[in-house]
Amino acid sequence: MSVGEWRQCIEYDCGLPLTQEFIQKRLTVFRQLQHEETLRFIHHYGETHLNLNPVVDRSLIDQCYDQ
Repeated sequence: MSVGEWRQCIEYDCGLPLTQEFIQKRLTVFRQLQHEETLRFIHHYGETHLNLNPVVDRSLIDQCYDQ
């Protein structure tokens, strides 16, 4: 899934405002590997989609606001 497709899913399909606050909250949850939401994410999408590299995190936030 590209960033554009992901953004479409979050903002339009799910109706969630894609703000820096939203992204930071999601990343905080996903850094907790035993958190129920993180485990559910891994179950649905696989562990490879759970890339929590800080550079990638910053890049994702930047890409969302560059569009």
